[in-house]
Amino acid sequence: MIWLNKALIQVGHDSRHRHIIYSISKGLQEWYLVPSFKSSQVTIMVWTCFCSDKIGPIFALNQGGFSAVEYMEILFDGLMPMIDNLLQQPAAHTMICVTIKYSLLFMSNNVPCYMDHWVSKFLEEHGIAVMPWPS
Repeated sequence: MIWLNKALIQVGHDSRHRHIIYSISKGLQEWYLVPSFKSSQVTIMVWTCFCSDKIGPIFALNQGGFSAVEYMEILFDGLMPMIDNLLQQPAAHTMICVTIKYSLLFMSNNVPCYMDHWVSKFLEEHGIAVMPWPS
């Protein structure tokens, strides 16, 4: 099973709301303050895939999402090297490779660009089965 993972990283933004109750006579103490950035916040979306103890390359994605064509480029540059890595024969002569081509299952979610016709065709042409997953 090869898992896809996407994460949104926000620098300079704290999504947790904090409420502080303090005595006016004691004033605001330094430990109540939260560090902040003077510049604007930065948002980065990253994509990677992983299987067992192996991690594929990490890609920083454009803000505002990406198209099916861009996603196929990510799959070609990220997922395909991961599969090649999994299918390599171990260096030690005492070990055998138990992963065979067409036995891998790719777990993706049903984001519209992931389910595009061309993306499905790309995965099918490369023999990558996709695990059915609800929206």
